[in-house]
Amino acid sequence: MGWLNPPPVVAVTGNVGIRCFREIQKARRAAKRKKRRVEYVEGDTAEVARLLASTVFFSDEKILVIVRDPQKVDLGLILRHHQSNDRTVVLLLHHDGALRSNSKLRKAIEKHGIIHQEYLEPKSWEAEGAAVKFVLKEAKARGKSFAHGDAIPKALVRACGTDLGFLAFEVFKLAALCDARKMDEIQPAHVRGLVSVVHETSVFPVVDALGRADQKELLRLLYSVERTHRDPTMLVCSVLAANVATWLHVGSLVQAGVDPEEAARTAGVSPVRLRRSLLPAAERWGQPALVALLRSIVEVERAVKSGKLNPWMLLQARLSTACQAVAAAG
Repeated sequence: MGWLNPPPVVAVTGNVGIRCFREIQKARRAAKRKKRRVEYVEGDTAEVARLLASTVFFSDEKILVIVRDPQKVDLGLILRHHQSNDRTVVLLLHHDGALRSNSKLRKAIEKHGIIHQEYLEPKSWEAEGAAVKFVLKEAKARGKSFAHGDAIPKALVRACGTDLGFLAFEVFKLAALCDARKMDEIQPAHVRGLVSVVHETSVFPVVDALGRADQKELLRLLYSVERTHRDPTMLVCSVLAANVATWLHVGSLVQAGVDPEEAARTAGVSPVRLRRSLLPAAERWGQPALVALLRSIVEVERAVKSGKLNPWMLLQARLSTACQAVAAAG
């Protein structure tokens, strides 16, 4: 999609958050280069109409209007602007999620030839292969390749799952490490050093269970982690601390009135991940409990570094007690 000279209306839809997010970022960067003002509208017909009309009085000003939840905007208004071929105002219709085949907006997009950038998750049996291809492409975009063909990307996907936003972050870390070492090829040792994997058991199910404050599942997963790793305490603490800090960050932003999509950009996460996992965890725990939880994890890390007896048991006790308190609070 050429965002430097876009048509009056473009639609970006889909349930692959990172791809939609990057497409919108491309549009914003191009708007900045072309000195277009960027406006955000939340499914408000009156506000879209106002912005379209504003150029009558300020004809020299060009605007990119990113319309979230476009199905709430009067379709006739959108189509009239599309047919006008007036590119002074560009409407970027952003629908977060798959657009239903029988929706009025999809039918209008197809009937009137509106450019449609659609990013959909692959079928479940295709997800791993698509994720591996994504990892290879991400590395190539950063000027890196993988040793041993696609063996490392496959291991990375099996360990971390098929969330493209998370995988993009892991590739970013690997590429940064290679840059620091002046290397162009990602080696297995780099992955073992940076990817948060505990042999066959990933730490990330533990993060999910903690986010849900599911005490029983959390303890079961911690037992599984303990059986598959010699001393997992610092690794688990590191992963949990990073995620709890992210919950606290995004929760604070949204509570302060920051738009969720802007909060996602500020925190460096995909809007879909923010909506599906980060915000629910932040809301379930609340800021005081998250601060206390972070302090508990730091306390366990200090216990490890100071040589205290059995920090792993201390970690399990702290996490279990915290989950129990959140569950009791409702």
